Amino acid sequence: MQQPLPTPPQRNITIHLVRHAEGPHNLRSIPVKERLDMLNPGLTRCGLAQAILLSKRFHAMDKLTHIVASPLRRTVHTALVGFKPAIKRGIQIVLCPDLRECGAGQCNTGTNIDDLLKDLLSIEDDVPKDCVDGSLCEPGWEIDTEPWGKDDLRAKRVARVQAMLYFLGKMAADASNDDVEIAVVTHSRLLAYLEGHTSGMFFLMYPNLFG
Repeated sequence: MQQPLPTPPQRNITIHLVRHAEGPHNLRSIPVKERLDMLNPGLTRCGLAQAILLSKRFHAMDKLTHIVASPLRRTVHTALVGFKPAIKRGIQIVLCPDLRECGAGQCNTGTNIDDLLKDLLSIEDDVPKDCVDGSLCEPGWEIDTEPWGKDDLRAKRVARVQAMLYFLGKMAADASNDDVEIAVVTHSRLLAYLEGHTSGMFFLMYPNLFG
Protein backbone atom coordinates (compact mmCIF):
# COMPACT_ATOMS: atom_id res chain seq x y z
CA MET A 1 0.00 0.00 0.00
CA GLN A 2 1.40 3.38 -0.99
CA GLN A 3 2.19 5.61 1.94
CA PRO A 4 0.76 9.16 1.82
CA LEU A 5 3.24 11.93 1.18
CA PRO A 6 4.25 13.87 4.29
CA THR A 7 2.47 17.18 4.74
CA PRO A 8 4.88 20.06 4.08
CA PRO A 9 5.44 22.31 7.08
CA GLN A 10 3.27 25.41 7.26
CA ARG A 11 5.42 28.54 7.38
CA ASN A 12 4.25 31.97 8.40
CA ILE A 13 5.39 35.03 6.43
CA THR A 14 5.40 38.26 8.43
CA ILE A 15 6.29 41.66 6.96
CA HIS A 16 7.21 44.39 9.44
CA LEU A 17 6.72 47.87 7.96
CA VAL A 18 9.03 50.39 9.65
CA ARG A 19 9.07 54.12 9.04
CA HIS A 20 12.55 55.65 9.40
CA ALA A 21 13.51 57.51 12.55
CA GLU A 22 13.36 61.32 12.79
CA GLY A 23 15.34 63.37 10.30
CA PRO A 24 15.89 67.14 10.34
CA HIS A 25 13.39 67.52 7.50
CA ASN A 26 10.71 66.24 9.93
CA LEU A 27 11.21 69.13 12.36
CA ARG A 28 8.13 71.34 12.28
CA SER A 29 10.16 74.20 13.77
CA ILE A 30 11.86 74.55 10.36
CA PRO A 31 9.93 76.18 7.47
CA VAL A 32 8.54 73.66 4.98
CA LYS A 33 10.56 75.00 2.05
CA GLU A 34 13.82 74.62 3.98
CA ARG A 35 12.86 71.08 4.92
CA LEU A 36 12.10 70.19 1.30
CA ASP A 37 15.44 71.66 0.19
CA MET A 38 17.57 69.46 2.48
CA LEU A 39 19.48 67.06 0.23
CA ASN A 40 19.09 63.45 1.39
CA PRO A 41 19.02 64.26 5.12
CA GLY A 42 20.13 61.80 7.79
CA LEU A 43 18.92 61.41 11.37
CA THR A 44 18.69 63.92 14.18
CA ARG A 45 20.00 63.04 17.65
CA CYS A 46 16.44 62.18 18.56
CA GLY A 47 16.18 60.02 15.42
CA LEU A 48 19.34 58.15 16.34
CA ALA A 49 17.95 57.54 19.82
CA GLN A 50 14.73 56.24 18.26
CA ALA A 51 16.71 53.79 16.12
CA ILE A 52 18.67 52.59 19.17
CA LEU A 53 15.38 52.07 21.01
CA LEU A 54 14.10 50.01 18.06
CA SER A 55 17.17 47.76 18.33
CA LYS A 56 16.29 47.06 21.95
CA ARG A 57 12.52 46.69 21.65
CA PHE A 58 11.84 45.05 18.28
CA HIS A 59 10.14 41.84 19.35
CA ALA A 60 11.14 39.68 16.35
CA MET A 61 14.85 40.58 16.23
CA ASP A 62 16.01 37.00 16.82
CA LYS A 63 13.63 35.69 14.16
CA LEU A 64 14.35 38.28 11.47
CA THR A 65 15.31 36.68 8.16
CA HIS A 66 15.42 39.63 5.73
CA ILE A 67 15.89 43.41 5.83
CA VAL A 68 15.04 45.61 2.84
CA ALA A 69 15.29 49.39 2.90
CA SER A 70 15.00 52.55 0.87
CA PRO A 71 18.46 53.76 -0.24
CA LEU A 72 17.93 57.25 1.21
CA ARG A 73 20.28 58.14 4.03
CA ARG A 74 17.71 58.30 6.82
CA THR A 75 16.32 54.84 6.05
CA VAL A 76 19.72 53.18 5.63
CA HIS A 77 20.94 54.64 8.94
CA THR A 78 17.71 53.60 10.69
CA ALA A 79 18.15 50.04 9.40
CA LEU A 80 21.84 49.89 10.38
CA VAL A 81 21.15 50.98 13.94
CA GLY A 82 17.64 49.67 14.50
CA PHE A 83 18.37 46.14 13.31
CA LYS A 84 22.03 45.93 14.35
CA PRO A 85 21.57 42.74 16.44
CA ALA A 86 20.20 40.93 13.36
CA ILE A 87 22.94 42.37 11.15
CA LYS A 88 25.61 41.13 13.56
CA ARG A 89 24.32 37.59 13.20
CA GLY A 90 24.58 37.80 9.41
CA ILE A 91 21.38 39.34 8.05
CA GLN A 92 22.18 41.73 5.19
CA ILE A 93 20.33 44.94 4.33
CA VAL A 94 19.20 44.99 0.69
CA LEU A 95 18.56 48.49 -0.68
CA CYS A 96 15.59 48.79 -3.02
CA PRO A 97 15.08 52.08 -4.91
CA ASP A 98 11.33 51.44 -5.21
CA LEU A 99 11.10 51.89 -1.42
CA ARG A 100 12.15 55.54 -1.67
CA GLU A 101 9.79 58.29 -0.55
CA CYS A 102 7.20 59.86 -2.84
CA GLY A 103 7.78 63.43 -3.97
CA ALA A 104 10.48 65.25 -5.88
CA GLY A 105 11.90 67.50 -3.16
CA GLN A 106 15.62 67.55 -2.43
CA CYS A 107 14.90 65.71 0.81
CA ASN A 108 13.69 62.78 -1.30
CA THR A 109 16.62 62.92 -3.73
CA GLY A 110 19.35 60.34 -3.27
CA THR A 111 23.12 60.66 -3.41
CA ASN A 112 25.90 58.36 -4.64
CA ILE A 113 25.29 55.03 -2.92
CA ASP A 114 28.98 54.09 -2.58
CA ASP A 115 29.79 57.40 -0.88
CA LEU A 116 26.73 57.10 1.35
CA LEU A 117 27.61 53.59 2.52
CA LYS A 118 31.25 54.50 3.08
CA ASP A 119 30.16 57.36 5.30
CA LEU A 120 27.52 55.47 7.28
CA LEU A 121 29.69 52.38 7.77
CA SER A 122 32.46 54.59 9.15
CA ILE A 123 29.95 55.87 11.72
CA GLU A 124 28.45 52.46 12.51
CA ASP A 125 31.83 50.73 12.52
CA ASP A 126 30.81 47.75 14.64
CA VAL A 127 28.97 45.96 11.82
CA PRO A 128 30.48 44.02 8.87
CA LYS A 129 31.52 46.26 5.99
CA ASP A 130 29.56 44.09 3.55
CA CYS A 131 26.31 44.18 5.54
CA VAL A 132 24.56 46.41 2.99
CA ASP A 133 23.82 45.32 -0.60
CA GLY A 134 23.37 48.34 -2.86
CA SER A 135 23.56 46.45 -6.16
CA LEU A 136 19.95 47.28 -7.07
CA CYS A 137 20.77 51.02 -7.04
CA GLU A 138 21.55 51.51 -10.71
CA PRO A 139 22.87 54.83 -12.06
CA GLY A 140 20.12 57.45 -11.96
CA TRP A 141 18.22 55.93 -9.05
CA GLU A 142 18.86 59.12 -7.08
CA ILE A 143 16.41 61.25 -9.09
CA ASP A 144 12.72 60.96 -8.29
CA THR A 145 10.74 60.68 -11.52
CA GLU A 146 7.34 60.91 -9.83
CA PRO A 147 6.44 64.59 -9.37
CA TRP A 148 3.16 65.31 -7.62
CA GLY A 149 0.25 64.73 -9.96
CA LYS A 150 1.79 61.62 -11.53
CA ASP A 151 -0.44 59.27 -9.57
CA ASP A 152 -0.28 56.61 -12.29
CA LEU A 153 3.50 56.31 -11.90
CA ARG A 154 3.21 56.14 -8.13
CA ALA A 155 0.51 53.48 -8.32
CA LYS A 156 2.73 51.36 -10.56
CA ARG A 157 5.60 51.65 -8.06
CA VAL A 158 3.37 50.68 -5.15
CA ALA A 159 2.25 47.63 -7.15
CA ARG A 160 5.90 46.72 -7.81
CA VAL A 161 6.73 46.96 -4.10
CA GLN A 162 3.74 44.80 -3.17
CA ALA A 163 4.74 42.20 -5.76
CA MET A 164 8.39 42.30 -4.63
CA LEU A 165 7.45 41.66 -1.01
CA TYR A 166 5.05 38.87 -1.99
CA PHE A 167 7.61 37.02 -4.08
CA LEU A 168 10.41 37.62 -1.56
CA GLY A 169 8.28 36.08 1.16
CA LYS A 170 7.20 33.16 -1.03
CA MET A 171 10.71 32.33 -2.26
CA ALA A 172 12.12 32.59 1.27
CA ALA A 173 9.39 30.29 2.61
CA ASP A 174 9.93 27.76 -0.17
CA ALA A 175 13.66 27.67 0.59
CA SER A 176 13.37 27.20 4.35
CA ASN A 177 11.58 25.16 6.97
CA ASP A 178 11.35 28.20 9.23
CA ASP A 179 8.96 31.13 9.37
CA VAL A 180 9.91 34.20 7.34
CA GLU A 181 10.22 37.61 9.03
CA ILE A 182 10.93 40.56 6.73
CA ALA A 183 11.68 44.10 7.96
CA VAL A 184 10.94 46.88 5.45
CA VAL A 185 12.43 50.28 6.33
CA THR A 186 10.82 53.01 4.25
CA HIS A 187 8.91 56.32 4.41
CA SER A 188 5.60 57.62 5.71
CA ARG A 189 3.90 58.54 2.44
CA LEU A 190 4.89 55.33 0.70
CA LEU A 191 3.63 53.39 3.72
CA ALA A 192 0.30 55.20 3.45
CA TYR A 193 0.03 54.23 -0.22
CA LEU A 194 0.98 50.62 0.56
CA GLU A 195 -1.82 50.52 3.11
CA GLY A 196 -4.30 51.77 0.49
CA HIS A 197 -4.61 55.41 1.53
CA THR A 198 -4.55 57.08 -1.88
CA SER A 199 -7.03 59.93 -1.53
CA GLY A 200 -5.93 63.52 -1.07
CA MET A 201 -8.30 63.78 1.90
CA PHE A 202 -6.17 61.32 3.89
CA PHE A 203 -3.08 63.49 3.52
CA LEU A 204 -5.08 66.61 4.44
CA MET A 205 -6.13 64.84 7.63
CA TYR A 206 -2.52 63.90 8.42
CA PRO A 207 -0.39 66.80 7.12
CA ASN A 208 2.67 65.70 9.12
CA LEU A 209 3.26 62.62 6.95
CA PHE A 210 6.52 64.11 5.79
CA GLY A 211 9.16 61.81 4.34
